[in-house]
Amino acid sequence: MGFFSAIGLGKRQPKAVAVGGEPSTLANPNDELLDAILSGLSTLSGVKVTELSALGVATVFSCVNVLSRTVSTLPLVVYQERNGEKHRAPGHPLYDLMKVSPNPEMTAADFLGATMFNLALRNEAFGFVSRNRGGEVTQIVPVLPKDIRRKRDGGSDGNELRFHVKGVPYDAERILDIRGLTNNGLNGVDMLGTVGEVIGLARALQDNAAKFFGNGQKISDVLSTAALSLGSAFEIDITE
Repeated sequence: MGFFSAIGLGKRQPKAVAVGGEPSTLANPNDELLDAILSGLSTLSGVKVTELSALGVATVFSCVNVLSRTVSTLPLVVYQERNGEKHRAPGHPLYDLMKVSPNPEMTAADFLGATMFNLALRNEAFGFVSRNRGGEVTQIVPVLPKDIRRKRDGGSDGNELRFHVKGVPYDAERILDIRGLTNNGLNGVDMLGTVGEVIGLARALQDNAAKFFGNGQKISDVLSTAALSLGSAFEIDITE
């Protein structure tokens, strides 16, 4: 008897759940449903590592914070080349978008900080690009790396790269794709997956130390025995 049969799902067809725009069932889950169920990286230390739990390690938080805040202060200016020389282009449609505000809810500093945050922890950063009828970019909104899948299922031959945002496919021109270290030129190497064991161990040591000091630095139970020999009695004395 399978797991789903044991809990009573084997006798009826599981109800389809629309997750990310694609039908998904327990019998045939899509990527988004699996992420929801199996979120986080399990480590040998027993600690599940996610973006948020990784930030619980002071070293990780400090590094990500410094990188994000530093990059968010850098100027992002659009230049155009004229007569072989580069000049600022304040009249370009992207100038204010990148220098002032990429979308109505964020400043340029907010956007750059969020982008660097995702790059530091996931080695990838994405932005959803909105365009007007003339094809001009009107806004860019950050998208979490976990919400995007790259798939070659577009074009006439089905081999054109498209980005599935929560299951909904979009052409590459609709997604701002920034990758860090990569081994195939397409996907960034998952930083949490690569160094997850180190972060998990740090969290385990940190949590264990916190529990120890939270207990008043005392061992609550003590087991003591008399010297064991043939015919000797065995005693256990538990002292609070």
